[in-house]
Amino acid sequence: MSSQHDNSGAIRVFISYSRHDMEIADRLVEALGSEGFQVTIDRRDLPYGEEWAKELAGFIADADTVVALISPAFLASKACNWELGQVKDTNKRLVPVVIEPVVIADLPESVGKIHLLPATGAFNFQLHLKPLVSVLNTNRQWVKEHTRLASHARQWLARGRAPALLLRGSALAEAEDWKDRQPRTAPPPTGEILELMLASRRAATERQRSIVAGSLFAAVFAFGLAGFAVFQWHRAETSYNAARTNLDSLIKDLAGEMQKAEGMPVTTVQRILKNGEALAANLKLAGGNDFRLEASRAAMFYEFSKTYQKINRREEAIKASDESLAIRRRLVAAHPQDQELAAGLAASLDLAGDLEREQARHAEARALYTESVGIGLTLNAKNPANPDYAVSLSKTLIRLGDLDRLAKSFFEAKGRYRDAFEKIKGVLRATAGEPPAELQRELTWNYNKIGDVYADLNAYPEADTAYGNGLCIREYLFAKDRTDTRLPHDISWSLGKIAGAKMQTGDIAGALDAALASLSIRRKLAGSDPKNRIWRRDVGAALHQVAEIKAKAGDFAGARMFFLGAAEARMALKKEAPGDAGYAAAFEASMAGAKEALAKSLETNAAPEERDYREAVAEEEGHATARAGGQAHDPSVCWSAILTRLRTGAANGAQGAAK
Repeated sequence: MSSQHDNSGAIRVFISYSRHDMEIADRLVEALGSEGFQVTIDRRDLPYGEEWAKELAGFIADADTVVALISPAFLASKACNWELGQVKDTNKRLVPVVIEPVVIADLPESVGKIHLLPATGAFNFQLHLKPLVSVLNTNRQWVKEHTRLASHARQWLARGRAPALLLRGSALAEAEDWKDRQPRTAPPPTGEILELMLASRRAATERQRSIVAGSLFAAVFAFGLAGFAVFQWHRAETSYNAARTNLDSLIKDLAGEMQKAEGMPVTTVQRILKNGEALAANLKLAGGNDFRLEASRAAMFYEFSKTYQKINRREEAIKASDESLAIRRRLVAAHPQDQELAAGLAASLDLAGDLEREQARHAEARALYTESVGIGLTLNAKNPANPDYAVSLSKTLIRLGDLDRLAKSFFEAKGRYRDAFEKIKGVLRATAGEPPAELQRELTWNYNKIGDVYADLNAYPEADTAYGNGLCIREYLFAKDRTDTRLPHDISWSLGKIAGAKMQTGDIAGALDAALASLSIRRKLAGSDPKNRIWRRDVGAALHQVAEIKAKAGDFAGARMFFLGAAEARMALKKEAPGDAGYAAAFEASMAGAKEALAKSLETNAAPEERDYREAVAEEEGHATARAGGQAHDPSVCWSAILTRLRTGAANGAQGAAK
C-alpha cells in the first residue's frame, strides 16, 4: 500500500523511486516527515496496469513537489520513466536527488536540465538533507497554489467546463496575480490552469457587459413606468412623487453603469438617454418649479453628458452639459446657502470645461474651471475635513494646472498642483484612521502631477520620487481591492512615468524594469477585454517606451524588436479605426523608430536580429515577469510612512515621503 506522512498545510512531496532503492527511499520519507513535510510514497510491488497508473497519477497530481531518487535502477525502470512523464505533463516541480552515481548523458531531458542534488557524488543524509529541505521550502506558497489551481482546473474540465466552477471576483484576481508573480525557478502554470483562467476572465468580461446591458434595458422599462406615472399624475399626487423618486433612483443606480457604456451598441445607449430626457421633460410639465425635481433633472443631464462624452457623441454631450449647467446656476441663485447644490454646480462647471478643453478652447475652459475653484474653495473652507469637497477641489485645481502646462507656464502649474496636494493633506490632518479610498486615489494623482511638472523642469530625481510615492499608494489600494480595474491601469501609468524619469537620470536598468512591469500589467488588462481599445493602445505605448529605453542604452537590435512589436499593436488599432489620426501617428512613430534602430545597428556593424521580433519580445517580457515575481514587497509599509509624514509634517509630503 501507499504510505503518507500527514501534516496538513505542509508542502506535499511524492517520492519517485525504483524498488531496488526502497531502503534509502524509506529513510528519506522518515527524514522529510520529521522536517514537517507531508510525504507520499507507493511501497506496493504491483505490475503495471490501468488502475496502478491511475492511482499513481493521482499521487503526483496531488503533490506540490516530486522528489526523484536518481540511480541506474531508476533510469532503467519503465515505471519511473512513466512517473517522470506525469511530472512533465502536470508541470510539477521536480527535485532530482542522486543516490547512486549515473552517467549524466543518460539522464532524461526533464532531469538533465535541472540542478542535481548533490551536483557531484551521491546523496548523504548528514551533508545534503538540509539543502534538500531548503529547496523544498523555496517558493512554498506559490507552489502550493499551483497544486490547488491545477486540482480546481481538472475538476472544472471533468465537469464539462462547468460555469459554476469558473473563478470569480477576488478569486480570479488573486489567480491572475499569482500567475504574474511566477518565480524564476518555479514550474509554469499548466495548460489546464491557463485555460481555466482565460475562460474565467472571458466570463467575467461578458458578465460585466451583461450587467451594463441589463441595467440599460431595465432603464428603458423603468423610464416607461415612470412616464406612465407622469401621465397619470393628475389623478393622484402620489403618482408624481413616485415618478420623481423613480427618476432619482435611476440616476443614482445608472450613474456608474452608464460610464461603462464603452463596448455597448451606441444606438442602445442613445435610446436609453432619449427615454430619460423624455421622462424628465414630462416630469417638468407635471412638477412645475419643484426645485427637488430640477436638481434631479440637472443630475440626470450631467450623467448623460458624461456618457455621451464617453461614446464620442460630442454635440449631444455639450447639449446635455449646457442643460445641466443652466439648471444648476438657477438653483444656486435661488438657494445660495445649499452646499449640495453648490457642489453640483462646481461639477457641471468642470464637465463644461472639459468639453471646451477637448476642442482646444483653453480660455473658455479656464474661465469655467476658475469659477468652479471659487465654489470649491468656499465649500472646503466651511468643511475642511470633508473628503468629497477636497477631492473635487483638487481635481479642478489639477485641471487648471494642466492648462498651465499646455501654455508652458510650468511654475504656475507647479503652484496649482501644490495647492491641490495641500487640500488633500488638509483632510488627512483633520481626520484620523484610514482615509477613504477615493481620497487616497486622488493623492496619487497629486503626486503624479507634481512629478510631471518636475519632469517639465528637468528635475528628474524629484519627479522619480513623486512618481514613486504615487505608485506606492496605488499598489496599496490594489492590494486591498483587486476587482477595481482602474487601479492596475493607474499602476501601469505610474510605472511608465517612473521609467521615463529613470531613463533621464541614466538609470537604464531601473527604467527598463519599470517599463517592462508597466507593459506586463497592460498586457493583462488588454487580454482581459480585447475589445477595449484604450487598454490595447496602452500596450503599444508601453512597447514603444521599452524600445526607446533600449535605444538610449545603445541596444539597437533590442530596440528594433520592441519598436516592431509596438508597430504591430498600433497597426491593429489603425485598421479598426482608420479615421483616428492618433492611431495612425502612433504607428508611424513606431515604424520610424524601428527603421532608425536598424540603421544604428548597421552603423555599429552589428548584424540585424534574425529571429522573429514577437519571439524576442515575448522572451524578454517573460524574463522580466519572472524577476518581478521574486521581488514582492508590502506596499502598506511605504503607505504608512507617507501617511504619517503627511499628517505630522515631518517632511515635505510631495518629496520627503518614502518611496
